[in-house]
Amino acid sequence: MNLRARQSGILGLIGGIVLGSCSLLTGMPALALTDEEIIQRLEPVPVFTIADGEGNPLVIPAGEEGNVEVAGVFISQNDAQSFIDNTLRSSNPELASNVQVILISLAEVYKLALESRANDELFGFTFIPVQDEVTSAISLLQQSGQTVEEFDGVPIFYARSTAEDGGYLTIEREERQIIPMYFEQEVLQQIVDTLRQRRPEMADTLVIEVTNLETLIQTFQQSDDPGLNQIQLIPTRESLEYVLENVEPPQGQPAPAPQPTP
Repeated sequence: MNLRARQSGILGLIGGIVLGSCSLLTGMPALALTDEEIIQRLEPVPVFTIADGEGNPLVIPAGEEGNVEVAGVFISQNDAQSFIDNTLRSSNPELASNVQVILISLAEVYKLALESRANDELFGFTFIPVQDEVTSAISLLQQSGQTVEEFDGVPIFYARSTAEDGGYLTIEREERQIIPMYFEQEVLQQIVDTLRQRRPEMADTLVIEVTNLETLIQTFQQSDDPGLNQIQLIPTRESLEYVLENVEPPQGQPAPAPQPTP
């Protein structure tokens, strides 16, 4: 399995989020997503894994009998590089000198998982979240009254209104309303704070909630929850900056502008 061959034209799919008009989306149609629709939503999200010089992923044995190969998928490029420089270099320096961090779209991870399942291959991926965002997720859940000490998976943050007729916070992108879901709690908080200055009557009803990436993908696959077609995953600022600095745009296509700070 060569990951280099699976790298998408991810740069061309990343654009800036324009904080134009914000609204609350209610009365949304209920419709589960097809695999192709899921892939479209995951395509603009850069993630990172570790591979050898030929692009083959670094895998570890998993499962009760150790017969399943699992590759790590990092949300943060810095975390992936730190794993090589610290954990791997101390345990297996020869291996560490022959691997590197590879950029790949989250959609490619999803497609590889589908292919492995279709071919009955004992291969999978495990997501490694950013620890600061895990801490934020635990804090949010505790503030909501839940007794939690751990958070499983990669946190995804979104805003919802507590008003009786409230819905999900939407923002404008390319002349359409989307429900943004963020890998960083701080970025969403900045948007809510900005909205509080512009439309305090709306912002005062908003609460930030959290789910995890794995549950969201499962919801895409199986659920008829409303609003699935409006959901847009917003990558981290770190991953966007990495792509803009390290990936050449497709020929004839200008690089997108960085995501502005609200």
